[in-house]
Amino acid sequence: MIQIALISIGNCPSLALRNIARYCQGHEDIAGAVGFRILDYDLKEFREARPQSALRWSFVTQFDQTLRDLLEIQPALVGFSCYLWSTETSLHVAHLIKQVLPETITVFGGPDAGPRAQELLERHAQVDIVVEGDGEIPMLGLVRRCLNESPTLAEIPQLRYRDSEGIARNAAAPDLLEMSRLVDVWDPPPDQAEMNRWGWPYLLYETLRGCPYSCSYCMYGKTPINAKDPELVVGELVALLHTGQAVELIDPTFTTYVKRAKGILRDLVRHDYSGTLTFEAYPDSLDEEMVELISQAQVSTIGIGFQTLSSDGLKAVKRPKNLPRFERAIDLLRRYGINYYVDLIYGLPQTTKEDFFATVDYLYSLEVENLMVYRLLGLPGSPMMDDASEHALVFSKIPPYEMLQSATFSMEDVIECERFQFAYGDLLGGLPSLERRRLARDAGGISSLVRRYLQGPFDSPGQFREALEQSGEWPCDAMQTVA
Repeated sequence: MIQIALISIGNCPSLALRNIARYCQGHEDIAGAVGFRILDYDLKEFREARPQSALRWSFVTQFDQTLRDLLEIQPALVGFSCYLWSTETSLHVAHLIKQVLPETITVFGGPDAGPRAQELLERHAQVDIVVEGDGEIPMLGLVRRCLNESPTLAEIPQLRYRDSEGIARNAAAPDLLEMSRLVDVWDPPPDQAEMNRWGWPYLLYETLRGCPYSCSYCMYGKTPINAKDPELVVGELVALLHTGQAVELIDPTFTTYVKRAKGILRDLVRHDYSGTLTFEAYPDSLDEEMVELISQAQVSTIGIGFQTLSSDGLKAVKRPKNLPRFERAIDLLRRYGINYYVDLIYGLPQTTKEDFFATVDYLYSLEVENLMVYRLLGLPGSPMMDDASEHALVFSKIPPYEMLQSATFSMEDVIECERFQFAYGDLLGGLPSLERRRLARDAGGISSLVRRYLQGPFDSPGQFREALEQSGEWPCDAMQTVA
């Protein structure tokens, strides 16, 4: 039996690899003729092994353990699922594979590989093939080629590879993958002992691919909309949730297609289960009926994309803005007692650090405190990168492609926003809410309070509070009121 190894290096078990294996195994010529070995590795084990080993004057690392696994399997093909955090590590593993298993074909795919296909093939001899876009259909062709040397590489869609004339690129598949063929990819699901070893102990699940919005810093809008049958979604989710697992939907915005999302949630509510759901939601879609269904379906956390208050920044990245609907969504989530966080990005084109601080102040005025703050990334293949020079955007050339500067954001601004983010977290965790809100009001906003804290040095929020008390900026009667 021919063996295929599929490798993911991340912080939770890989859905992408299971989709590929299940899709291939669903074809009669593959089932029983090919064995698939899914190798989920924890990224931190690669990062931590070398310094730990060096302390013992022994240099056996997770890379060596990975090679041992592959030598036992003797795969004809190794596929890597590549994201911002895993590409460089995967390239090193592929280099080692070519040293000990030189006949093994190495295939790179995923969000960070497809858009970099030309560069990966030009710079890294250990990479044989790169898949562009969804991986199931191209990988089926490659597995069939391992079985009987047909089809030829030129006949398999969405590949880049070297040939006698240089680097060849095949056209996309004529039809989208039928997502409803991706059935029971988590059958059987990992047990709780397995999940406990992960830093992000969620099972990932997708109900659809693609996004109707065209935010230029993102890749989702370039992917055609492709949805799974809602009845199949409900059946698979219920089966997972019955096991008590925490499940994260990785749809770009699960609630955007309102009628479909409400139908799925309504069906989930009819079932009893001990697991929980989390997903991202577009605020415009969160009306009272949707939020009530979210509450009834045991959704543990909702992520809300806001990014920036700046109208110029949103216009520059082609993202819509609707503050009344956002405020309605926040009010509904709070009234129904649903845990949520709000995503922010600093460094967007046409924005400044003051725009970032104003955004934090606006959200704090709505009593939104749980923020997920990100620095702008220049994702290869994203539409924003076509206009990077227009905004003087400069990014690191290696993952995760952090913004270094722009026409409106200096490196000093980036560092200040990064420090602000951590200081904000310190104050949220170190001061009671009522005290913090009083201080923020007196300071003229939470951003002013955080920046005052950064002027320190203070060893803790408590020491900061004591300094304000001693300076007379926090009156004793205010302290008594809080108490």
